[in-house]
Parts: sequence; structure tokens; C-alpha cells
Amino acid sequence: MAGSTRSEWLNRNAYRAFPFEEDSDFSCTNGSVFPLGAVLDMRVCLFGEKNSDVLMTSASILDDGAVILTLHALDRDISVSSNDGPGDSHDDEMSLRVTYGKKEDMAGFAGDFTFIRPVRLLSSRILSIPYGIGVDTLTCGDVTGTGKVRVADGHNTELDISGRNLRLRVVRNGGTGPKCPETKGEICQGRILYFLDGQKADSDGSIWIKGSDGISTSTGTYKGLPAIFVKTSAIVDSFMYRR
Repeated sequence: MAGSTRSEWLNRNAYRAFPFEEDSDFSCTNGSVFPLGAVLDMRVCLFGEKNSDVLMTSASILDDGAVILTLHALDRDISVSSNDGPGDSHDDEMSLRVTYGKKEDMAGFAGDFTFIRPVRLLSSRILSIPYGIGVDTLTCGDVTGTGKVRVADGHNTELDISGRNLRLRVVRNGGTGPKCPETKGEICQGRILYFLDGQKADSDGSIWIKGSDGISTSTGTYKGLPAIFVKTSAIVDSFMYRR
């Protein structure tokens, strides 16, 4: 029902100036008039401390009915096209979405349009979001990130964006896996032993191995890493290596 209602609303927009000011003049310097059905809706977000009007200064309709708009805002021009997917365009200062008329309906209006007077977007279609609303910095310890912040997994942690929130999940072996011991010349690359003969380590990370006749076990370090040594006795060796 909601989709049907929106479609009817967009159909009505094809016969009125919306989303531009109602008394806008769509006359062009070459004597043509820009069709109202080319732009059915537009929403613009401005980021930062600057506010600005949004003006449509020129447009083109291609032979296949594609629409290209040139807009002026924040003291610069920006070009958007119905060939750019859903009509999205964004950068660090401005984001906008345009809903265009159907290509088959616009094909008969092909041409270039330069407006005698720039056409002003309704102020109700412009949302200004100053810095400080939402998240513009992330701080962790003594490190502060600004601008574009990359969200990535860490060791045993998974970090992602859910709606407007950053969600952190801490789980053993999660994210990029466990952090390997930093030992010169040795790189574990995540190859950590968690199970031995189907038995996992206890809550302290210990795995107990008990020797029997002919086999002894001991603990120590190997190249700086904790290790378990399993050795055979001399009697066993004599059977294993005799010719």
C-alpha cells in the first residue's frame, strides 16, 4: 500500500514544480521549457557548518530519455544523472538523491536546457546536518580518528555498523583470530593449537599430557614459546631405530 501511495504521489509530481519552488520558471535561453516530469523528487543533505540554497542551473535529456542535471550549492557545481543508478551522489560536504521520470516518458523531450533564472529547490527538501550531530570522531586510548574512519575486525573482536551504532562483539577466535605471540623470527599466522586428540584446553589455556611406559612428557620453552616436550625412552628408541 505504501509503495502504491508513493507511486501516485510521484505521478502527481510530473505535473507540478515540486520538488522545486512552486513559482519557478522553467523557461530556457533557447526558448524551450524544461518538462516538469523530468524530476519527481529530490532530497539533499548538507554536512558541516555551511548552509546553502540548491539551484538547478541547466539540464540535458538524452535521446534515450536519460536526464542529466547541473546543480549549484556550497559555491560549486555538481552534476547528477539518471544513468547513475538510483540517482545518488555524495561527498564529504553534500549528499543527494534524485527521483527521475521514466525514460520512455522523457525521450520525446531530448535536448539541452539552460534556465533563464536558476530554479531553486524547496527548502523543505534540504537537510542541514552540522558537525557534532552524530559521530564525527572516534577515540580509543590516546588515538583519535577523524574524517573517514574505517571499521574493521580485530583480534578476537568483530566490529560492524548496525543502523547508527557501532557494534562490538568479543568472542574467542572471532574477527582476525587470536593475536600471535610476537617472537623474533617466528610468525604463527594464527596457527594456534586449541584441540589435541579431541580434547580442548582448560579455562587457563592448559593442555595436560601424561606419559606412560617408555614415554616421558615435560614442559618448557622452544625458541621463546611455551612448549610441551614428548620424548621416548632409550629402550623404545632402540626398537624404533634398529636395523
